[in-house]
Amino acid sequence: MYIPRFADDDALRERLTGKRVLVAGADGFLGANCAYALHAMGAEVGLVTRQERPRAEIPAKVHRGDLLDRAFAERIVEGYEVVYDFLGFPRVLPSTPEPSEDIDDEFRPHTNLFLACGSAKSNPLMIHTSTRLVYGTPRYLPVDEDHPALASSIYGVHKLAIENYLRVFRQSMALRSVIVRLSSPFGPNNNASREAFGILNLFMSLALSGEPITVYGEGDQERDYIFVDDAMHAYLWAAVTTECENETLNLGGEEGVSIARAAETVARLAGGEVRHVPWPKEAKSVETGSFVSDLSKCRSLLPLRPQLSFEEGIRSTLSHITGRDPSSFSNDRVGRA
Repeated sequence: MYIPRFADDDALRERLTGKRVLVAGADGFLGANCAYALHAMGAEVGLVTRQERPRAEIPAKVHRGDLLDRAFAERIVEGYEVVYDFLGFPRVLPSTPEPSEDIDDEFRPHTNLFLACGSAKSNPLMIHTSTRLVYGTPRYLPVDEDHPALASSIYGVHKLAIENYLRVFRQSMALRSVIVRLSSPFGPNNNASREAFGILNLFMSLALSGEPITVYGEGDQERDYIFVDDAMHAYLWAAVTTECENETLNLGGEEGVSIARAAETVARLAGGEVRHVPWPKEAKSVETGSFVSDLSKCRSLLPLRPQLSFEEGIRSTLSHITGRDPSSFSNDRVGRA
């Protein structure tokens, strides 16, 4: 069973032990890591899944069903103190060029969950996962929460719309909530395939399978990658910090790392080749340039620890995937084309 790197945080454990927490989107990369983290901290965990067997292998109450069903959402949230929304969109990815024809199906699971939480007698705190992409192309760096939200992709527009639904329900139903605008997470418990969550996880999947890592253009745009344990540490503290209620928090890494450097680091540690190719038109149209989160607000509200460094995070992830010691990923084996 996966144990997060902050499992020795006794102060957090004291606040979470016995707390009833529901994880929606539990079969995804973020949801699975949140489930493992909650279990390690002593919470009583519920998992929402459409699968026969939940991805996170922990003792948990399993709620099997579809959140497109409002009645199902209302049944499962009752009794929980915290609900995490890690739901994605069935047909919309960051590079999707146009809205789905079934656009209602993209929003309904989220809104059903919000409405259920707002009407539940247990009055759970909703912690919703949004994205850096709601900001669009940054006007300045690092990006704080006051930066204009000018999403420039269908995915970002959808995420911003979901945030606005949540704000409406917060006003009309006294729904307690926290919005986390997450930027570039990576780490263990990912789907090791081309469907990997996030570009850094994809790079590692490609390198370990012997395929070249493709970088569009020079790859000089920066991202603030955050190791998933560090992200989950913040998510869990947000659930037990009353000052976070009804706030929006940026959450990302502590430094900007270019796409090219990220690819070359993965190739150097895991073995592999980096290929630079011209930008595809659709990908270029939704590229927002460099992004680095301003973590000042998050740090002011949450007792966060220093994050795992970018390279240490890659080594830790590669170790988890392969079963090898992290120190074995250190040879200079990168190629460039």
